[in-house]
Amino acid sequence: MTTLDTRLRDAALRLITKYGRTVRFKVFTGTYVPSTRTRTRVATEKTAKSTPPFAFDQSWSSTMLSLGDMYVLVAAKNLTFTPEPGIEFIDLDLKVWTCDGVEIISSGEEVAVYVLKLKR
Repeated sequence: MTTLDTRLRDAALRLITKYGRTVRFKVFTGTYVPSTRTRTRVATEKTAKSTPPFAFDQSWSSTMLSLGDMYVLVAAKNLTFTPEPGIEFIDLDLKVWTCDGVEIISSGEEVAVYVLKLKR
């Protein structure tokens, strides 16, 4: 990690903490047993600093956009999980959104912010 990584990751966390809030995510893990053709799925709740959901104002590079899609910025510093499609985002109004895509904003060698595309 470089000095620039440290400074930018700190700045991202500070700004998202100041203007955002702590939100919950449901992260799913599981295993598949081929012999029984069964799949287990376990949900674990995690918290992170995030902006409130915002409507898209520019193009998303990897997936198709639909009316009502939103995005959030999540500070990468101190994050205890790696955001990926399929996790659930639960905002303070108890609305549940499903993550449909993830892009990163790098600070150099490290990730400073995750940009999550959300669908309801």
